[in-house]
Amino acid sequence: MAMVGASLLNFFASAQPLAQYVVFGRICTISPEKLIIAALIIVFAIMELSPSSEKLTSDAKFIPIGGALSGFFGGIFRTSGGAADRFSKPGRP
Repeated sequence: MAMVGASLLNFFASAQPLAQYVVFGRICTISPEKLIIAALIIVFAIMELSPSSEKLTSDAKFIPIGGALSGFFGGIFRTSGGAADRFSKPGRP
């Protein structure tokens, strides 16, 4: 799944920038890949900070799904994925 995430990121990386702006004489761009990564980081941060996420538990049968999601998002972020943590500990409060 990491290969799929990385391929998806490479697809968006080849797209044209959505916008450009200048900050302190430096040209900055908003590209689709940066926008997607920023949105995912915000979503994951909200999920982690939400009090209701502490009460989430998962069954052991979801460990492979967590691994697949971790690989997919690890491919997008080009890091090891952290999504598996949500699924890797059965009964995690």
